[in-house]
Amino acid sequence: MKNRKLKTSAKLLLFILLILLVIIVFLLFKKDDKKDTKKTNNNEQTENNNKKEKPSEPVKPKNKYEDGKYYLEKNLERYENYDNANPGLCRDEVIKRVNSGLDKTWYVDVEPTDLSKGNLVIVNKLHYVDQNFEPDNLVSMSGYGNGYLVKDAHDAYVELYNAAKADGMNLIITTSYRNYGFQSTLYYNYVNRDGQESADTYSARPGYSEHHTGLAVDLSTPSLTNAFTEFIYTDEYKWMQNNCYKYGFIQRYTDENQYITGYQPEAWHYRYVGKDVAKYIYENNITYEEYYAYFVEK
Repeated sequence: MKNRKLKTSAKLLLFILLILLVIIVFLLFKKDDKKDTKKTNNNEQTENNNKKEKPSEPVKPKNKYEDGKYYLEKNLERYENYDNANPGLCRDEVIKRVNSGLDKTWYVDVEPTDLSKGNLVIVNKLHYVDQNFEPDNLVSMSGYGNGYLVKDAHDAYVELYNAAKADGMNLIITTSYRNYGFQSTLYYNYVNRDGQESADTYSARPGYSEHHTGLAVDLSTPSLTNAFTEFIYTDEYKWMQNNCYKYGFIQRYTDENQYITGYQPEAWHYRYVGKDVAKYIYENNITYEEYYAYFVEK
């Protein structure tokens, strides 16, 4: 009987110890869980504080040229330099001049033109063609005047000529494609007569003439004795002013853009650029230099 009581007491004690062990383990686990929770909360709070304390990235301010219609990011430094050297110009005028290359020196800061541009190739006082260059697909302008044009320009001019004739106009081409040798003879005759500085205002140096591309024509009428001085007063000139863009041509050198092109106004000189380009230039009253920089070269 006594042994049975001892066994019962032992079992009861063992049970109580087991309960105590479970309680101790539970309390220890809960304590660790609180520590982990507190640690997590502390970490989150620290992270939040770091986020609050970290300064925000400064917003990069716009430069003064960025909203200009023909702004080119690659020219930003050139805009700034030209602006500093020519104070008083408005933003858009700075953009216009730099895009047109007026921050460079004519016939000094030159480069060969990119012939891959096809009918949109640019030849001016900063871009030249090699002396041996001859455009492909030259077509005779026989029946319309002198010389040759590349086929696209030829076909466009025939369309223009027929439209002008239907309106009672009588156009004739006095000169079109000129090779290097032709232009060289012409230019140096002017230099010998008037001096180089003067000649450069109305004649292109060899290699720098649009006529070398086969995309340009000089126009007159059969009744004129001097197109250089008389064509501007003709009905044909007025017709060209209002209609040439419809057939892909632009008057290349005007009084308004003389400071951009470097040439005196030429009422008789027209350049083929294609209908869409000519229409844009006509409607937006910009030079080909501006158009080329923003839409072709870009």
